[in-house]
Amino acid sequence: MVLSPRRRRDAAPVADAEVAPIQFRLEAREEQVTTDDGRRLSGRGYLICDPHTGTPVGDDDFFFRIGGGIVCELSGAELHFDDLQSDAFRPGESLLLARCPAANELDPPVIEVRDAAGLATVGELSPEVADAVAFQGTDTYRAAFCLWEWRTESGQRFALRLLLAPGWTVEQIAEEPAVPS
Repeated sequence: MVLSPRRRRDAAPVADAEVAPIQFRLEAREEQVTTDDGRRLSGRGYLICDPHTGTPVGDDDFFFRIGGGIVCELSGAELHFDDLQSDAFRPGESLLLARCPAANELDPPVIEVRDAAGLATVGELSPEVADAVAFQGTDTYRAAFCLWEWRTESGQRFALRLLLAPGWTVEQIAEEPAVPS
């Protein structure tokens, strides 16, 4: 995933005319958890990892933060349970962020999360994240990336984790060729 046109300090030197992007790898993962009341929940999606070592990167990673990256949980998904079941909201899908007009200027901003076409709303950003996004301007964060989903024992999606990143692109990385034995 290309995050920013800035160069990492530990990256190989490049010519002055070139600027190496900051990159992170998205590693597919799955996990099962058992709640205190005995329910088994499953999660799947992507972890943000260092592109060279594959080590998961925390949200406080310097390069992640200067690139504008924000990882957050979807708020209000329980109000949009049926729409949340659409394949448009599975991990790896791009989502649209839509700023809703506030009743008055003292109200905190409300930013809805919708499918890529903007037709179905499945929740919104928390007030803290919406404030951070609004501070950067509405043109900076237009899209989100579905990073992770949680499903119930019956397979119904009930929660999402999102990656917000201004101007970042997602590129498929070719698998390394097998080494002949």
